[in-house]
Amino acid sequence: MMVLYALYFLFSLFISILDMKNGAVSRFLLWGALLFFFTARCFMPGGIREPVIGGALGIIVFLSAFFISGKRLGLADVWYAALSGIVLGPLWWYPAVLLSCAFGFLFIVISRRRSIPFIPCMAAGSGAILILAFLER
Repeated sequence: MMVLYALYFLFSLFISILDMKNGAVSRFLLWGALLFFFTARCFMPGGIREPVIGGALGIIVFLSAFFISGKRLGLADVWYAALSGIVLGPLWWYPAVLLSCAFGFLFIVISRRRSIPFIPCMAAGSGAILILAFLER
């Protein structure tokens, strides 16, 4: 599990840099990561149930936010939310999203911008929760 968390952390760091630099992340990169991490999580403790529920939560909640926001939230954010749900599972996904929103709010306050790249905020939130999840297990 620790190796999976480390790979997720490195991937999150990579796409956070891409999102901050380019303002976009390739959906094929995210889909490849979704496939890889979903497959890996299915062979971990918890079986297929945790990654399916976590990924579905990410897609449902963030796709709803995508449409409600008038598409100001990017589709890459939706796919990354699904990825974090797959890796973290449903139990740890909720606090990760709450932390992500707090980091996003701080980013807006500090930078004074109206628009921010949200994947780095989600990566920071899920990274903090990964540490807690690892310490808890």
